[in-house]
Amino acid sequence: LVALLAVETRVGRYLGDEVAVVNLASLVAGEDPARTAAAFAYEKPSPDRQAWLNRKALEKGEWAYGELRALLKYAEAQGIDPLSIPGSIYGAIGICQFMPSNALKYAVDGNGDGKADLFDVEDALASLGNILTAMGWKQPMSEEAMRKVFYGYNHSQVYVNTIMDAARRLRDAPASGTTKP
Repeated sequence: LVALLAVETRVGRYLGDEVAVVNLASLVAGEDPARTAAAFAYEKPSPDRQAWLNRKALEKGEWAYGELRALLKYAEAQGIDPLSIPGSIYGAIGICQFMPSNALKYAVDGNGDGKADLFDVEDALASLGNILTAMGWKQPMSEEAMRKVFYGYNHSQVYVNTIMDAARRLRDAPASGTTKP
């Protein structure tokens, strides 16, 4: 878990440079090919490539619209101003970088204050445990099973390899808190 948090947010030190609502709204706006045509004009895409770009922009825009709606619902439920929520370029939020739709499903109150605040360490850790358990985490686990769970969290093999390597380095680090070169 520490490896995942280190990769996602430097253990809560970096939560994103932009407002999550703005990032998601920008992705929604990008679904209209007229808004993005100028960005790709220099490439002079062939008609089939342009059709592919249009489909991908629409897919990402529809996905982002669902995440934007989920973010607004999450903010309302937690009593948070949605314009105050920092996020990744894709709108992931909190110490664990949950997508808003996952925040609605898996965020839990870990400190007993009645809120599931993904920016609170206790809530974030309880929520991370909740989502990983839902994805199949249990002890004991083989490395292959862990990889499958981490892939479910972020569909990238590079991400999974990074988490597993960071975990190995943390396990192998001397107790003093320093890491091996």
